[in-house]
Amino acid sequence: VEVDDVLTSNNVWFGLDAHGGASRVDTFNIKHIPRTGPITVVDRSTTKVEQCPVGLQSLASKKRPGFLIGTAVALNPLVSDQTYTALLAGNFGSLTPENAGKPQFLQPKEGIFTFNELDDIVDFSRRQEMKVHGHALLPNRSFPQWMNELQTDTATDKRRVRDVMENHLATVASHYPPHKIHAWDVFNEILGHYTDKWRDTLWYRAMGEKVFEIGLQVVRDVNPNIQTWINDYGMDKYDPANPIDEVRFQAVFRLAQRLADKGLLDGIGFEGHVYEIPRDLMNPEWLGKRIDRLAVEGLKARVSEMDVTMRAGAARQAEHFVEVLREIITKPNVTDFTVWGIGGPYSSTASLNGDNFSYSSNLLWDEHLKPRESYWALQNLLRHK
Repeated sequence: VEVDDVLTSNNVWFGLDAHGGASRVDTFNIKHIPRTGPITVVDRSTTKVEQCPVGLQSLASKKRPGFLIGTAVALNPLVSDQTYTALLAGNFGSLTPENAGKPQFLQPKEGIFTFNELDDIVDFSRRQEMKVHGHALLPNRSFPQWMNELQTDTATDKRRVRDVMENHLATVASHYPPHKIHAWDVFNEILGHYTDKWRDTLWYRAMGEKVFEIGLQVVRDVNPNIQTWINDYGMDKYDPANPIDEVRFQAVFRLAQRLADKGLLDGIGFEGHVYEIPRDLMNPEWLGKRIDRLAVEGLKARVSEMDVTMRAGAARQAEHFVEVLREIITKPNVTDFTVWGIGGPYSSTASLNGDNFSYSSNLLWDEHLKPRESYWALQNLLRHK
């Protein structure tokens, strides 16, 4: 392919994340590398990888049938990195699309839905007989610009916002019946940052607290058999001197009770991002107590986005992964334990520091996709009754 057929302008932009950040490249060199061997072409549209008999999901299925070990997934490494694909398929029974299910990527222009990337992830999961937990129909961010520009000043504006929300939810939910995506985080991070007040989103400004019932009802109407979830962070600890996690949990719990009574909600996801130790460590005992309270109401629970910093060392990272999984795996209303990615350069904690790209992940595999102590520790836990 001639370069002129590919590059039609003098500027090339390399995106860094889903929030609009990018780096501009003004000049670059293209170097011809002579081919020294045969080119292998792999058709990833038909790729199927055998699950490892001592992989995390295989062991979990023996320890507690039906319990899922999950991970966040991105399409690019899935189709380009054979090691990533093998680790994913060999160890996990559930996938959560990291970004491909968010409005910014599914409806970049009003009325134009781009399902291709999420479709490819779903197709892969079906070949592998893996579940897909959709994430997230209405997140706290990751909206296309045209949605961000909607107004809520007048009654007409608010009606327009509601119409946009209902159309987006109905279109996406109808595109993915339960045999493709069995569950959705319909609302993600609905509370403000470490407060029990609802987050000031476009949807909340237009509809108030009624937004949760309206949104869940749309998804239920389109897909009566799909699981509907709310997902949030900061609800797993307890500190008598600063009981904010308990306050946050109570706010979500009371909402969940009302929604469950109307047959609109199935479960609550507890995020587990541990960026600083001891500040962010989940409290297994209190997490377990809150999961038990959900069970009394007939609600499911999951640990939905767990990663643990390496700053306190490999042993502490491994210990925390293990103590959380040990606490939840025996609870009948817990559906899965999901880590937020594989590792290596494919990590949500990757960042640009000056001229250096840092991708030291907080996950089970290191920068070279070699298993960390955490992986072996989880494997050991799942091996034993």
